[in-house]
Amino acid sequence: NARPLLDGHVDIASLEEFHQHCTLEGFTFDYVLDRAVGVWQLCQMALAAGRAGRSMTDGRRGAVIDRWDKTAVQMITPSNSWNWQSSRSFRKRLHALRVRFVDADNNFDSGAELLVFNDGYDKSNATFMESIEFPGVTSSANIWKLGRYYLGQLELRPEIYSCSMDLEHMAFSRGDL
Repeated sequence: NARPLLDGHVDIASLEEFHQHCTLEGFTFDYVLDRAVGVWQLCQMALAAGRAGRSMTDGRRGAVIDRWDKTAVQMITPSNSWNWQSSRSFRKRLHALRVRFVDADNNFDSGAELLVFNDGYDKSNATFMESIEFPGVTSSANIWKLGRYYLGQLELRPEIYSCSMDLEHMAFSRGDL
């Protein structure tokens, strides 16, 4: 990297937490770097392989893990916000995800494919599928975990909320509830 970040610009604690999370869940990132990829883009792919995303808190870059066990840190109300909007996606329910990946269990076969079925579907009745890739994920078990996670997101997080707030009213950052 021609312009590495200074230690003060990296949230080491969040990256250590991400490492522990990946170790506990068995997530790995085995991406073969065979083309020019920006460092930030490569970080994004590695974080996505462990169900996390990029964060920037107090000018420091780090990781934010999607977890269900968080405690709410702030309520957004008419007193501290305005211009409240929401939109909901009414998509047809996917029956399965078709995931192409490089299979480490099969001599790193680059043409491997795994069907990750939604609840109530299997090979005999699944007709509505979409394709997705998880770069760097080479384990069929992790492909299945990530596929189920994304199917769950489509079903359980169909709404997008937005509002306007003054900066002095924001007591949360990305990943907080």
